[in-house]
Amino acid sequence: MTEINNLLQKYDIDQSGFLDIKKWKAMGLEEIKELESYYEYITSKAKERVKKVSEKSLEKVLNELQSMNKRMDNMESQIKQGFDQVNQTLESQHIENIIADNLLLNEIRSLRESVVFINRKIADTELEVNLLKNEKNQSPNS
Repeated sequence: MTEINNLLQKYDIDQSGFLDIKKWKAMGLEEIKELESYYEYITSKAKERVKKVSEKSLEKVLNELQSMNKRMDNMESQIKQGFDQVNQTLESQHIENIIADNLLLNEIRSLRESVVFINRKIADTELEVNLLKNEKNQSPNS
């Protein structure tokens, strides 16, 4: 009963005949049944209204979630595209680096062979120079 009084006060219904016991005593069985029937009708309408509001709220939340899901899918697609582009760029640059490394290695091998050849020539020349010196040094003494 206290909760009913609180609701009546909340909606500024201070002078309600609803709580007047004299009016209740004046009603017969038919009027009370009619009042109960009307009360059921009013409360069912209130429940439907609350249900519609809840359904609209849920529908709104669902729509927002679907919208967020679409945005997330779009972002995922864009990120995947970005990664694919980066991967393609890196792959092509990696291939270019491998080719450049192979060219450098070939040039280094060629230079090494040239250096080895020149070192051998120098060693041969030094040997000849030493032999010539030794012959020259031995010739005047003989």
